[in-house]
Amino acid sequence: MQLVLGASQASTSLAMQYCESTVRPMAKQTAPAVDAGSDQDRDHGEDIRQQIRWEDEPLPAYGSWLQQVASTVVGVPRRSPRPGDQAVIYAILISPACAWGVDLAVRIGAAQWLKNGSWGSERAIVDPCSPPDSLRNAFLDIDERLARNLRALSNSYSMHFHSTPTVHTLCRKAGSGDMLLEMVGTGRARMERGKIFSIGNERALRCSWRRGDELRERIAPKRSYGYTPDCDDNLWYLHAEVAEGLVILSKPALYIDLNKGLIGPLSGVDERAIDILHRAPGLATRDVQATHQLLKPLMPQLADPPPELNALCEGDEEDNDTTSAQAVFFCIDGTVTLNANSWNSNWQRPGQALLPLVGYGDVILPLQDRSPATYRDRDGMFRSRDLCYEQELRNQLSSLGLIRSHWDIRFTHANTDDARLKDEHSAFLYIGDLNPRSREPKSDRHGSFPLPHEILTRLRAAGWKQIDHHGQLHEPTVLRAETWQAVVEDGEESESGWFDLALGITVGDERIDALPLLRQLVELDEDSIRHLPRHGDRNEQRVLLGIDDDRLLSLPLDQVIDLYQTLLELFTRDQRGLRLSVWDFDAADAVARLSGGSFNNHRFQTLHHELRQLANRGHDAVSPPQGLQADLRPYQWDGVRWLQTLRRLGLGGLLADDMGLGKTVQTLAHLQIEHESGRLHQPALVIAPVSTLGNWRRECQRFTPDLSTHIHHGPQRSATWNNVSKLQVVITSYATLYRDQKHFAQQEWSVIVCDEAQALKNPNSQQGRAIRELRAGQRLALTGTPMENHLGELWSLMHWLEPGLLGSQAQFDRSIRKPIEKDGDRVRQQSLARRIAPVLLRRSKELVLHELPARTDIVHHLEMGREQSTLYESIRAAMDEQVRAAIAAKGLARSTLEFLEALLRLRQVCCHPPLIPTKRAQACSKSAKLDFLKELLPNLLEEGRRILLFSQFTSLLDHIAVLCQDLYIPMVRLDGRTRNRQAAIDSFQQGEVPLFLISLKAGGIGLNLTRADTVILTDPWWNPAIEQQAIDRAHRMGQTDPVFVHRLIIRGSVEERVVELQDKKRSLASGLYGDDGQALATLSDDDIAALLKPLESDS
Repeated sequence: MQLVLGASQASTSLAMQYCESTVRPMAKQTAPAVDAGSDQDRDHGEDIRQQIRWEDEPLPAYGSWLQQVASTVVGVPRRSPRPGDQAVIYAILISPACAWGVDLAVRIGAAQWLKNGSWGSERAIVDPCSPPDSLRNAFLDIDERLARNLRALSNSYSMHFHSTPTVHTLCRKAGSGDMLLEMVGTGRARMERGKIFSIGNERALRCSWRRGDELRERIAPKRSYGYTPDCDDNLWYLHAEVAEGLVILSKPALYIDLNKGLIGPLSGVDERAIDILHRAPGLATRDVQATHQLLKPLMPQLADPPPELNALCEGDEEDNDTTSAQAVFFCIDGTVTLNANSWNSNWQRPGQALLPLVGYGDVILPLQDRSPATYRDRDGMFRSRDLCYEQELRNQLSSLGLIRSHWDIRFTHANTDDARLKDEHSAFLYIGDLNPRSREPKSDRHGSFPLPHEILTRLRAAGWKQIDHHGQLHEPTVLRAETWQAVVEDGEESESGWFDLALGITVGDERIDALPLLRQLVELDEDSIRHLPRHGDRNEQRVLLGIDDDRLLSLPLDQVIDLYQTLLELFTRDQRGLRLSVWDFDAADAVARLSGGSFNNHRFQTLHHELRQLANRGHDAVSPPQGLQADLRPYQWDGVRWLQTLRRLGLGGLLADDMGLGKTVQTLAHLQIEHESGRLHQPALVIAPVSTLGNWRRECQRFTPDLSTHIHHGPQRSATWNNVSKLQVVITSYATLYRDQKHFAQQEWSVIVCDEAQALKNPNSQQGRAIRELRAGQRLALTGTPMENHLGELWSLMHWLEPGLLGSQAQFDRSIRKPIEKDGDRVRQQSLARRIAPVLLRRSKELVLHELPARTDIVHHLEMGREQSTLYESIRAAMDEQVRAAIAAKGLARSTLEFLEALLRLRQVCCHPPLIPTKRAQACSKSAKLDFLKELLPNLLEEGRRILLFSQFTSLLDHIAVLCQDLYIPMVRLDGRTRNRQAAIDSFQQGEVPLFLISLKAGGIGLNLTRADTVILTDPWWNPAIEQQAIDRAHRMGQTDPVFVHRLIIRGSVEERVVELQDKKRSLASGLYGDDGQALATLSDDDIAALLKPLESDS
C-alpha cells in the first residue's frame, strides 16, 4: 500500500507500507488503538487524514523510515478492534462512601473483542505487574505503566489464591483522579461486566446544608447508590450534589454518571474541600452560621443556609442553654480475654478496665464512638452535647495506649447488674506491647492487666475526674515527699560496671519505693511532665504522681524533671529494677544530688572517681622504657600514659588519633613497658589489614627490637603455630584470624590490638564474632574513624572493649542512638561523649602537629558535555521514577537497594559513561573528568609533583591507566587484584614512578606514602572519613612538603549533593569527640529527592 499526502499538505508523495498489525504493534507507533483520545486531538487527526490515501505499491528500502516520519507527523490511522483482539480491561468497582459520594476500586483483567462489537468476559489477572505469558501481549506500554502506578498508589488487597485478581482501592489518594481519567481514556474502563466509560465534560459541584431527616429520607436514597446515611434528625449536615451523578472521592475529585457511562472532572473544586465535606460531622443549629462563614472562602459553591435555620437558631439559643462538659471515669474489675475471636487459642487474665464518661451538670453519659448530638436533662428537655470535646476525650484515651474492648480483646466485668456496664465495648483496657491477637505467652510476665498508675495520673492531669461505683467523686490522699534515699548495691553485673540501685522516698515514718513512680515517667515527654497535676502554692512548683488508687505523692517539679532526664535509662529491661553504671556520670550525679552528695558503696565510689580522673586526662606517671628506640612527642607520651592507666584499671581503650599521628608507635611503647615490667606473660596479638602486616613488623623491628615478632599469615603459617606462646608479639590479618579462630581462641593473650578496627563495627560479622571469642588481659582498638556511618558502629566497638559501657544494643538504640540521629538531641550527644571519654582518646593533627606542612584543598567543578549530560538526565529520570515507585510500594527503609542502584548509576555517568554496561553508555565517548585529567596530570608532573590518585571504581582506574599509557606517564597501581603490594609501594616511595593509582578500598588505610605531595580524589562519597583516610596517606607525620588535594566534582550533579551530605556526617563525629558538635539528621525523603533531582546548570 502507498500513503499519499494531498497537495495542500505537501507537493510530493510519501510512500510507506501500512502493515496490518495487532493492537499492540499499532499502539507502539501512536496512542493505544482503542484510545478515544481528546476531542481536539481526534478532530485534528481526522482533518489531516482526510488528505491521506493508501495505495498498493511495493515497500521501498527506506519504507520503515517513512513510516516513522508519518507516524510522528500525522499519526498512523487508528482502527477499531477486530474480533479476537485481546486487550487489558479496567473493571471499575463502586462502593458508597457517604450520602453524596462513592469510593472506587479497580480490578485489572483481560478480555477479547467479540463479533457483537463489545468486550467479552474478563479474565482474572492476579498480579498485573507480572502477567502470565499468555496475557503479556495484551499489555500496552500505558497498561504496564498504569499497573505499576496503581500498585504504588493504592491499598491493594488479594488473597492470592489460584486466580483471585488484585483489587486496587483508589479512595482519597493523591493522583488517583488523574490515573482514573487516564484509564477511562484508553476506552477500556467499564463497570464490572457493564458498558465502557467515556470522559465527560466538566460539571459543577453544588454544596448545601441539609437537616438530618431530609438527608436520610428524601435525598440520599435517590442519589447515593443505595447508601442510607446514619443521621441525627436534629443536626445539620454538609451535602454535595452533581447533576445526574455522584462525586468520586479521588484526588482531584471527579464525578461519575452511571446512566450515561461518563466519568469527568469537577470544575473549580479545591481538594481540601472534598476532604472537609467527607469528614464533616453533624452540627448543632447554633454552630451552622459560624461554620458556614469559615468554609465559604474554601468552598465558594456552598449555598447559604436556608432562611428557616435562622429562626431555629434563635429558638435554640432561648431554649437550649448549654452546660459545660466534664470528663469522668471510674475503674472496674473483671476478666480480659485476648485473641477472643479465635475458637482455640484465646486466653484470659484478671484485669481492670476504665469506663470513660462525660458529665453535663448532674447528668453523666457514656462516652461512645457515635454519641447522639443531644441528651435529656433532669427536666426532660433536650440539650446539645459538645461532640468536639467528646472526640478530644476519645483521642486522649487512644494516645495513652488504651484499647477499646472489641472482637479480639474483650473485657468481661464482674458486676453485671450495673446498667452503665451493659455495653462491654465501652470499656478501655491496657495491655502494653501485646497484640490483641497474640497467643498465650509461656512466661508469666502477663499475669494480669491492671490499669497503670501513670495512666490515671495523666488522665487527672488532663482534667478528668474519678468517681466511685456509687457516682461519688473520688479524691485521693496527697502525701508530701520529704527526703530521698539511694542505696547502691553489688549485683550480678558489678564486674562490668553495673550496680543495683534502690531509690526510696521518706514520708513521715514510711518509706515509699520510687520504682513505681519512675515507671509513670517512662511514656511521658518533658512537656507532658510540666503539665502533670499541680499541688500547693504556685510558687512551689510541685506536681503529683500516683502511688496507688488512693494516694498521690507531691514532688518538686525540678526534681521530677531531673529524674526524667537522667534516671529513666537506669531501668532494667523488664522494668523491675534500677541499675547504675559507673560510666554514666550524669546519672551518678543525679543520684548523688538525691542522696546528699555521696554513695554508700565504697567500690562504686572508688571506681567512679578513677573514671572521672581518666576522663579529665588524669593519667599515671610513666617512665620511658629503655628498649624503646624512638623519641616520642609530648602528645604521644600522653597516649602511652593513658594506655598504662587503662591497664592498671583493667580497662580497654580506643585510640582514635588522626591518621599519621603515630598510633602504632604509642601502642608499641605500651607493649615495651609491659614487657620490661614483667607483665607480658603471654604474647600480645596485633590484628590488622593484610596491607599493613609488613609495616607492623618493620615498625616493631625499628622501635622495639627487644620484642620478638612473628607474622602469622600465608599458606605455611600452620607450621609455626607451636612457637607462638614463646613470642612477645604475634601479627595476623582479620581473615586469617577467622580461618584459624580455634587456634587463636585456645591461646591466652596479654593484650589484643585491633588496628583499623572496621571488622568490629558490625557486631554480627563473622570476623567480629571470632575476635570477641578471644581471651585477653586488655583490649585495644586503633582507628582514625571510630564511626563512619552511624552510632551503631561506635556501640559495637565499645561493646568489645568494655561490655556494658553503653548497655545493650536495644537499650542504646532506644535511649541514645535514636534521640541523637533522628531527633538531633544535643544533650544526649554530649552525655554520650562524657560517658565514653575515659576509654576514648582522640587528637587531631591541627591540635598537636603545629609543624605539619600546609594542606591546600582545590575543588574543580567540571561541566559535562551535551552527550554526557543527556545520558545523565535520561538515567536520572528513569531511576527517579523507579525509586519513587519502590518507596511508595515498600517504604523508604525497604527501598535501600533501589536507591543505592540509582546513586551508583548516576555517579558512574559523572565519572565516565562507559562504566555503565549499556550500549548507549558504552557509545558515549566524551568524559568531562578524563578530559580534565588529560590536561591536569601532565601539568602537575611538569611541576615535579608526586601524585596519589584515588577512585572507588577500579573500572575507572582501568580507563585512567589507558590514558596514562597514551600520555607516556609511568605509574603503578594498587587495588584488590594487585599481587605484590609492597613492590608497588616501594616503587613509588623510592621515586621510580611519579603516579600511584589506588582504589579506596584497597589502599585507603594503613599506608605511609609521605613521598607524595598531591592527592587527586576523582569521585566523592558521602562518608567524609573515607576521603580523609585517603588524604592522610600523604598528609601525615613525616611529610615535609605542602600537600595539595584536588577534588573533581561534576557541577549541578548528584556529586555536588553528596558533598553537601558529607557535612552531616562530620558534625556527628565531631559531636562525639568534643562538646561542640551538631547531631546527624539521617537520610530523609528530602535528601533522596535532592540527590535525584534534575541536572542543574548555570545557563
